[in-house]
Amino acid sequence: MDLLQTYASSDDDNDDTKKLQHSPKPQSTDFSSLCLPVINSAPFVTLVDSQERANKIALLTAGTQTQLAINLPIEATLAPVAGAQTTGSTQMATMDRLRAGSGTEVVTGVVEPAAMEDLSFEAQYHTFNHTFYRANGIARNRVQGAPPPAPALPGEKIADTIAALNDDNVFTRQNGRKRKNKSSAKAQAAKEDVGDEESSGIWAPSGTKGRFMSDLEQGTMSEQQKALLKEHEETKRRKAEARSEVDEEMDFDRMVEKKTSHLLPARLKAGQTALEGKSKFCGDQEYDYQGRAWVEPPRGLKPDDGDHEIFVPKRCVHKWTGHTKGVQAIELFPQYGHLLLSGSMDNTVRIWDVYNDRKCQRVYEGHSGAVRGINFSTDGRQFLSCSFDRFIQLWDTETGQAVHSFTTRRVPYCVKFYPLDNTQFVVGDSNNMVVQFDARSGEIVQEYNHHLQAVNSVTFVDDNKRFVSTSDDKKLLVWEWGIPVPIKYISEPGMHSMPAVTLHPSGGFFAGQSLNNQIDVYAARDKIKVNRKKVFKGHQNAGYACQIGFSPNGQYIMSGDGEGKLVFWDWKSTKMIKKLRAHDRGPTMGAIWHPLEPSKVVSCGWDGLIKYWD
Repeated sequence: MDLLQTYASSDDDNDDTKKLQHSPKPQSTDFSSLCLPVINSAPFVTLVDSQERANKIALLTAGTQTQLAINLPIEATLAPVAGAQTTGSTQMATMDRLRAGSGTEVVTGVVEPAAMEDLSFEAQYHTFNHTFYRANGIARNRVQGAPPPAPALPGEKIADTIAALNDDNVFTRQNGRKRKNKSSAKAQAAKEDVGDEESSGIWAPSGTKGRFMSDLEQGTMSEQQKALLKEHEETKRRKAEARSEVDEEMDFDRMVEKKTSHLLPARLKAGQTALEGKSKFCGDQEYDYQGRAWVEPPRGLKPDDGDHEIFVPKRCVHKWTGHTKGVQAIELFPQYGHLLLSGSMDNTVRIWDVYNDRKCQRVYEGHSGAVRGINFSTDGRQFLSCSFDRFIQLWDTETGQAVHSFTTRRVPYCVKFYPLDNTQFVVGDSNNMVVQFDARSGEIVQEYNHHLQAVNSVTFVDDNKRFVSTSDDKKLLVWEWGIPVPIKYISEPGMHSMPAVTLHPSGGFFAGQSLNNQIDVYAARDKIKVNRKKVFKGHQNAGYACQIGFSPNGQYIMSGDGEGKLVFWDWKSTKMIKKLRAHDRGPTMGAIWHPLEPSKVVSCGWDGLIKYWD
């Protein structure tokens, strides 16, 4: 009936309707008199789609529901319980239990079952009792009436996240305090030892506290002790002044030769020089009746072009004895071959007569180690000798005078005069370099540094415009004279080290003593390359730098081997012709063909003998 009374007819005038809509409410609160209410005939109605309204209604869930059939937003699940609430202790307690979940009502509230690790519970329990704060996932809430929490440790930051609260409890704080105390103790000790920038600046503190005071500091030294101390300081001062570039080179030697130091002789000491060269003439007379020196070739000898028939020797016709140890290298006088030069492990170099009485003519003594290599100059007036004492000596052949001594502070393995200018020569040493010296000044002119291991041989090719170097690194490098950059680099997987190389008399080839028991041949002209058609095999030379020799016309090639034999091959067919038993008790190290005698050969070995074959 009330609704019918408030309904306004559609036939009423609009003005009357507006007046009824804006008519003021009755001010009197007296309900004894009956007043007709104000009727709104056209209320504002919100148009909502029925489907959307159904969806919104579906999002409402009962407060007692424990499972969700749809994915509700977090706002809907955490919203307070909606609906009418009746006053009453029983109903309010029920609603509280519904808000908290299922549980058992006790005097102080509701007890709910929960799963928690013992460690987490103990940590939160003791943390709350110790510091009076609890972790609620948002902040540390201090209990009302509790004493203020303990002050934070130095450098500690109060974390407000759940993860930080789980990691920050009474246990972790106690361990952290122990670690901080330990680190602070170390920092304090370091501060006492080193000091800090505020108190000591960039300098460490004196640290005299508890330090032992010497007699010098206390001033209790006797006169004798003061004299000894002064002498010791003077010795140190002299050593410091004496230390020069030589000592730096000694340190470099120690670094370079650290892998093979047990195989090499002792390094040179600071300021060490070569032995004073001396010689002794063993012949009958140094000059003949015409005033000609003993080194002059006989008048009947003339240089030969080698264009004559040559035969392979068959037997030994003479033995030169005099060396007390093995003979390492031999060389005949250039062009004439009337004198024979030999270097031995007895630290001496000797010259022998070949044509006349075949005796020793002169002995040269100037090395403290075994002689490794020798080489005549182009005219034979001088010769070089290198030794394991790390020195190279330049000798005058006639007088026996040691003209000059040279050293690279490394072990020299080979030495060669430059054929176009005998004032310069090269040395291959254990420092992986070929070093060029000036014989007049004794200075190093050039260093050819590209090998990775010790250099064993140097051979001049192509009309002495270039030279070839071989090394233990199994490489063969070709150099232009005076240019320290190799122009040719030969290194193949099947190559072996070639410690001995000899040029063919024609100048078009050179042969290398490969340590895989064969002799390899290379072209020596414009294109230096291996000649795979010429390989000489049949001897055992592995481990020995056996010298290779050619006949003057290049028809035959010969070599010693590690078993003391002397082997001959035909150059054209590479066929082995003859094998002679040359030396006992060691390898045959040297083998050279006489330049004028058609079929005579000289050989040497570690048995201390030099043999002449015909």
